[in-house]
Amino acid sequence: MNKLLVAVLVIALSAAYCFLGLDYAKQNREQARLKSEIADAEQALAQVPLPPQGLEEQLAAAQASLAAEQMAIPGEINSNQLIDTILNLAKEHGVQAIPLVTQPWSTANVGGYAYRVFRINVEVEGSFAQLNNFISSLENVEFETLLVEHLRIIGISEGLEEETASGERFTASLDLAVFAGSLDYH
Repeated sequence: MNKLLVAVLVIALSAAYCFLGLDYAKQNREQARLKSEIADAEQALAQVPLPPQGLEEQLAAAQASLAAEQMAIPGEINSNQLIDTILNLAKEHGVQAIPLVTQPWSTANVGGYAYRVFRINVEVEGSFAQLNNFISSLENVEFETLLVEHLRIIGISEGLEEETASGERFTASLDLAVFAGSLDYH
């Protein structure tokens, strides 16, 4: 019985040793594979060029510039005040701004940002110099985001009682847009 117990113990120890030996060999192969992958990764990393100096400063400057530009676009615009400004400019430059047609606030995508936009269509009548002065003054109004999207000028000198010294009067058809605060980034 003693011999049988010793034989069973030797067989069990041999099986355990064999099992542990195979597991150890498997771990050695896995370790060698991982060392090879690490060496390849280190070699690839060594080939990556270093980033240029001053990137953080450039990023900070770009973020400050973006913030300043975003502050230039007003969050809210009073459309009645805008229309009054356009009509007062027309009167100031001696032109008639009739008809003036507005469209409801809508959304326009510019540079990946969605902005609220208020569009106005206006016909202005006067001499070429008056029209030129009126249109130029639109660029200097308090609404910095106002822009002329479309402009068409037609001469209309026939049949008018009030004619300029040159006898020519013009009608300018303007499509204006005023942008307000960014809604979100797409």
